[in-house]
Amino acid sequence: VNLAPVLEIAYSPQSLIARGGRSFGADKERVVSFGQAMIKGFSEAGIKTVAKHFPGSLGRTTVDPHQALPVIDISAEELEKDWAPFAEVDPQPDGILVTHLSYPQIDPELPSSLSPIFINAILRQRLDFRGLVILDDLDMKAISKSYSQGEAVKLGLLAGDERCLLSKIQKRD
Repeated sequence: VNLAPVLEIAYSPQSLIARGGRSFGADKERVVSFGQAMIKGFSEAGIKTVAKHFPGSLGRTTVDPHQALPVIDISAEELEKDWAPFAEVDPQPDGILVTHLSYPQIDPELPSSLSPIFINAILRQRLDFRGLVILDDLDMKAISKSYSQGEAVKLGLLAGDERCLLSKIQKRD
């Protein structure tokens, strides 16, 4: 399994995803094209892919979820631009990793990784994604500053994440 490709549009060269050279760039078609090529190539080699970081807004922020919860204050219509590469890649990846972002206009209560709005309503229903949904690391400060590990796991499971319980088990191995 490879936690790739990164299907995020780097809107700003100062954004977290652009600074680390982790995006295919600012052009959606390029992100989709390169992402599809990676998924196809890995699949042909027998490697499962997990696209990241859904819903795709790390290209809008300089805040690192390892340190704090980034706030992305955009409308649902604007958010569609961010998750478009996840909707358009064909073939779909085997899994999608959901990262920790706050969207006060869309879910004022929960970060994207713990939100049924993002995992069930958008990813599962609207985008019809049927693969594995994985949460980003629950020990990241974007989550651990506000939620205990137990609360985060419970909210992740209620939001529709299949892997929450494996997060800590894998770290013990």
